[in-house]
Amino acid sequence: MERKGAGGYLRLGSIDEARRRNPSRSERRKTVLLEENKVINRLRRALVVAVNLDPVSGHEQAGYRPAIILSDPNMASEMRYPLVAVVPVTRTELSGTFCIRLPSGSGGLKSDSFALVDQLRSIDIRRISKTFGVIPENTVARIDASIKIFLGLK
Repeated sequence: MERKGAGGYLRLGSIDEARRRNPSRSERRKTVLLEENKVINRLRRALVVAVNLDPVSGHEQAGYRPAIILSDPNMASEMRYPLVAVVPVTRTELSGTFCIRLPSGSGGLKSDSFALVDQLRSIDIRRISKTFGVIPENTVARIDASIKIFLGLK
């Protein structure tokens, strides 16, 4: 038995094959969710990752750069959208309450860097392109203390 399809006539047995080649929107979404869950499973708090922060507006930190994951990525798998909170990192030497020094080698960084706590933001995990390493707990504690001040929690 034949059935008319978009490209002419298909045998009934080849409909499944056509669906594999042209998945429905819900099937594509399921594939995306599976891929996102694979990424989430590799992420953890205090991990240095490479992210693309563009597009931005105003004084937001921009570009492709390292960032430190500060939220619990396992929460992202329970959220409607897979987001993680990150703090961007820069090599520009800065000082102040909201600029935490990261020595060379910390979390896989090649040079002395600074965590920009006042640039804390949530990003979709699809912005993450690479992982480097984990920063030490004492540095995470200093960043956490700075975030509390920035958010008025302390």
